[in-house]
Amino acid sequence: MAIDDLSSERALQQLGMEQLGEASPVLRRAPGNLIKALAALLTGDITQAADLFAGCQDTLESKRSEYLLECVIQDLRWLRDKLDELSKSQKEYLETDWVPLLMDADRKARATRARTRIERIARIVCSPIGSEPLPPGDETEEMMRIAMELSDEDVLVLRAVAEAWDHYQHLPAHAMHVVTMPEVKGIPGGSVLGICGKLQSLGLIVNPEVRAKALREGSYPTGGGFVPLKRAEVFLRAIAGHESAPPKDAR
Repeated sequence: MAIDDLSSERALQQLGMEQLGEASPVLRRAPGNLIKALAALLTGDITQAADLFAGCQDTLESKRSEYLLECVIQDLRWLRDKLDELSKSQKEYLETDWVPLLMDADRKARATRARTRIERIARIVCSPIGSEPLPPGDETEEMMRIAMELSDEDVLVLRAVAEAWDHYQHLPAHAMHVVTMPEVKGIPGGSVLGICGKLQSLGLIVNPEVRAKALREGSYPTGGGFVPLKRAEVFLRAIAGHESAPPKDAR
């Protein structure tokens, strides 16, 4: 009998996986096609395993796509009674440029595991609609690409760097002008430093000395902290969105 003809329960039994299923409630609750795919893989039927895994992936990707759409609808609720208030260029943007950006957001969401990243992608693709002037489409695409790269902890550290720099810029003249490494609740200092390295590699933050040299400034703040670049500011504004909360029933 082919694996595909078996129920997921029979597939488990055929592989002698009853104990594993009992020990792992997650496996016991896994979709039938996933169990069958595992069974086909372990019995050497690579072709059938590949077909079944592809089916599982299609289902998974469609769930991510559905969640993106839920988030987009949530983020655009503010538009419901304000369509007439949009400018001509904003309306044209919605009807033309925004459509391929939404399709790109869908492709990125399908390739993203974490729901919070999908939420940020939705906010980014929605954020230009109420903007004047409208940002270039390439910028929105780039912000969505960054959203795919950053974990929740990465975003917390990026916000902390931006807040530290904003605090520095508003220091009174008599204060000690230093920019220190941010302290982020729940993230050890060593991890914060590592995340800052990642943010640097993505071109979101920079060492104050490097910034000063690039701008030919004679001095720069000490303290071991970092300075957010413009693209970091654009990203943080974009993920703030008009409606920051995702659909309540989608968590």
